[in-house]
Amino acid sequence: MSGTAQTRARATSRLRRRAAFVAAAIVTILLIAGCGSAAKVDKGGFSDGDRKNATTALDTLKGTAIPETIVQLTATIGLPAVCRVHRSNQDSKLFNLVMAWKPIPRTDGAYTWFTGSIGSKGADPASLHLGVSPSLKAMETHYGVAYSRPFDPCQIDAFGNVSVVPWETSYPPTGKARKLPE
Repeated sequence: MSGTAQTRARATSRLRRRAAFVAAAIVTILLIAGCGSAAKVDKGGFSDGDRKNATTALDTLKGTAIPETIVQLTATIGLPAVCRVHRSNQDSKLFNLVMAWKPIPRTDGAYTWFTGSIGSKGADPASLHLGVSPSLKAMETHYGVAYSRPFDPCQIDAFGNVSVVPWETSYPPTGKARKLPE
C-alpha cells in the first residue's frame, strides 16, 4: 500500500470510530433520558397500563352488592370526600379502593369509610371493610395507602360503579385546590 492509501485508510478508520462513539453516546443519553422506554405516568404514579388494569379490576364489582352499598351511602351522605384507587406494589393487577365520607348534620361527627382489595378476578371478601369513625383523625387511620404512590382518584356514577380517573381530567374538591401529599 502506498503512503497516501495508508493515510486514507487511517482517516477512514478514525472517522468510523468517532461515528461509533457519537452513536453510542446518543444511545446512552436517550436511555438515560428515558426516551421511548418507560410508559408515561401521571403525578399520582399511574401509567396508562395501570389505569387499564384498574378499570378491569373495578369492572368486576358490577353485579355485586358493592355498587348498591356505594349508592346508598352516597344518597344518604353525599359524594365521598376521598375516592382513591391505589396499585399494589407487589402485584400490578391488584388495587386497593379507599372511599371516605364527611359527616352529615345530626350524626355527631360520624365519618364513614370503605376499603377493599380488588383484582382482575374480583374483590377479596376478607379485605372489604365498611365502618364509621368518631373523628377525622380516627378515619384517616383507615386511609392506609390512599395517598401513597401509585394511585389515582376515582369517581362513582349514579349506579355505584367506580372508575379510575386520570389526574389530568379529575376535578379539584369544592373550595380547595388539589395538592398531592408528599
